[in-house]
Amino acid sequence: MHEQQKTARHGSVRDGLRQIRKSDTLRTVIIIVFVISILGLNLSTLTPILANYVLNALAGAFGLLCAATGVGSVAAATMMASRSRFGVGGLLSVGVDTLSKV
Repeated sequence: MHEQQKTARHGSVRDGLRQIRKSDTLRTVIIIVFVISILGLNLSTLTPILANYVLNALAGAFGLLCAATGVGSVAAATMMASRSRFGVGGLLSVGVDTLSKV
């Protein structure tokens, strides 16, 4: 890779980080997405272990757990679509609500 391309890429990353620092709304969204991702991504990894070792269940229970995740996602998306206005608290409540339904 050429030095100019590397410099341009680093400049773009710096510009993006600077924009996140300046904007309260953008920073809040990034933080919420980060927290939900950290907490939510482990769920898909641990669901088979939960079904097998904790619930002593087989593939059928695992399928039901995965289906419950989908139902929770659809319910959260429907709730988000029904709200006409979101503030930071609204986004946070939707995120927490989504995680609690899973």
